[in-house]
Amino acid sequence: DTKPPPTHRVKVLIIGARGLRVADVAKRKSDVKVDVQIAGKPNTRASTPVVTAKAWTAEGIVGLDFEFETELREYVAGDVVEFVVKDGYTILGRNTLTDEQVEDGFVGGVDPTPPGH
Repeated sequence: DTKPPPTHRVKVLIIGARGLRVADVAKRKSDVKVDVQIAGKPNTRASTPVVTAKAWTAEGIVGLDFEFETELREYVAGDVVEFVVKDGYTILGRNTLTDEQVEDGFVGGVDPTPPGH
């Protein structure tokens, strides 16, 4: 009998998002949330509450604070953790943490890569 690999819980704290473009230029705001999940395991998805942009510049850059904490269950060695920053259905950026970063107890910032890059 082959046993499935052991699963773990990964604690994720999303503090904020920086360097995002304003999705609604006419209203000069973005209503942003961050989805986080284990890649390929949509049932592990957790989402921050929607936060409206606090500031913007002429370049359309916004910064947001979330202070959101969650646990991702079903993590196994080799999994990747995905972050997707959205305004409604518009993806403002995305990034991942590798299994090495997760297992080393990654603490730091993850810059979202704008779509198309």
